[in-house]
Amino acid sequence: MTGAILALVGRGGAGGGTVVPDGLSWANISGSDIGGNAALTLSGFSAPISIGATNSGPGTLGYSLNGGYETFSGPFTVADGDTLAWEVQYFASGRAPGTITVTNASDGNATLDTFTYLILGSGDL
Repeated sequence: MTGAILALVGRGGAGGGTVVPDGLSWANISGSDIGGNAALTLSGFSAPISIGATNSGPGTLGYSLNGGYETFSGPFTVADGDTLAWEVQYFASGRAPGTITVTNASDGNATLDTFTYLILGSGDL
């Protein structure tokens, strides 16, 4: 029985699938009030994973999962074949620079990608 449990753990956990997606590289974001990058198709993993993100700047982070927009409020679940894009909003006056680090919460918060943003708020248009 112990060997079977170890075999499952070695394959990505009790669910028996891999939780490490193929390499991802979202584009940097820029825009006026709102900016976003193109959606990437997530692939290379066989069990659903939880995606997290950190935001170093003042912009409001959001994401588009399979075309549906949500404001980012914490890790969310994705499956192999889903599409994911990121968006930053900043409506205050001034410039909003920042860095987004996307993590795999299902893999010890391993970094999947890091990209920057620069959004010009309404007061600078």
